Amino acid sequence: APYATICGYTDDDIDTVFAPELPGLERSQIKHWYNGYRWGGQEVTAVYNPFDVLLLFQKRQFGAYWFESATPTFLVEVLKQRGVFTPAL
Repeated sequence: APYATICGYTDDDIDTVFAPELPGLERSQIKHWYNGYRWGGQEVTAVYNPFDVLLLFQKRQFGAYWFESATPTFLVEVLKQRGVFTPAL
């Protein structure tokens, strides 16, 4: 899988390109929170979610940024059209 790392950051990227951003952040926690995407099975390199990593470096706080940014608008609209109670969605 020659392009398995094209959609994320590798460990090497984090440790070299983003080295200036690492002080004050626990490296093992960065790996725990944001590393684990694989495009091609277990034999390919896992990559870090770029959206989450960049927001971590900006905010200096761990969080599920990618998940929090997702709004299931299509699903919410379907539920509303079908009369399903959707409080504060």
